[in-house]
Amino acid sequence: MSIPHENFTAAVYVTTHDKLEDRIFDSEYWVDLTLIEDEQEFIETCLDLHSDEVDPCLIINNSSGIPEELLNPSGWPDERIWWWLRLPKEQREFALQFWRNINPEASLEAVLRQLTQ
Repeated sequence: MSIPHENFTAAVYVTTHDKLEDRIFDSEYWVDLTLIEDEQEFIETCLDLHSDEVDPCLIINNSSGIPEELLNPSGWPDERIWWWLRLPKEQREFALQFWRNINPEASLEAVLRQLTQ
């Protein structure tokens, strides 16, 4: 999923519990969420990156370009992010302001209804 005509990236830094514990830092990867369609594809991408492990326990170490409202406390992307990333810049900004100032738990659909009122 590419966002047309924008220079925008939302990414997370993914490693695994075992690699973090063993301090193996050459197997950590930035995953560009603007290139991912949904959570299932995100999980598959992360598991592919760590296919050297039998059952990797994925860990998000860092993020870039992702508002805290769209990250769970563990760093895992909130389910709303996949639709939010597809919005034009102005609608993304409106949604963030709504979540920050009115209702941080509102669905993206509810936020967009407010935009059209």
